[in-house]
Amino acid sequence: MSAAQSSRGKKAPRAHETPRARGAAAKAPAHGNRARDVAADLEAVREYSRAYYGEVLESYERLSRYRPDVLVDWIALRRTVFESAAPGGLSLREFELVSTAVEIIAHKPNPDRHARLAIDAGATVRQVADVVSLCILLGGMMTYIVSGQHALRAAEKRALELNRE
Repeated sequence: MSAAQSSRGKKAPRAHETPRARGAAAKAPAHGNRARDVAADLEAVREYSRAYYGEVLESYERLSRYRPDVLVDWIALRRTVFESAAPGGLSLREFELVSTAVEIIAHKPNPDRHARLAIDAGATVRQVADVVSLCILLGGMMTYIVSGQHALRAAEKRALELNRE
């Protein structure tokens, strides 16, 4: 008889399967020691998305229907990274240029958003072209064919919309 079985031959419940543990888990705060107001957290995500991207992203809405906690926590991490503007650290423009490079080198089919946001944050089309060129050097011409050209096109279009370059 294993340690997981009781003297009657039945498996003993694991700690997380006991009624007491299930009740405690149901009452436990969702995040650390604070109770989570999911509706308020999701509305804050939507506000952030509108402010940062100019729209509520469909991908955020889809994830929020099934795993709102993951979306809310990911946005919190994203804000921590992108809003960390400490002296000597990267600027938002630089974060967006790096994000564009990562998306290009990873062959993302749609790196447009970060390229546009880089222009919004003060980058020039030439700087986006420099990022694209670096990705070609490091990842080969396929990085341009698959995604770099789309990032560069998006940067050109956004700069025209803003009457820059």
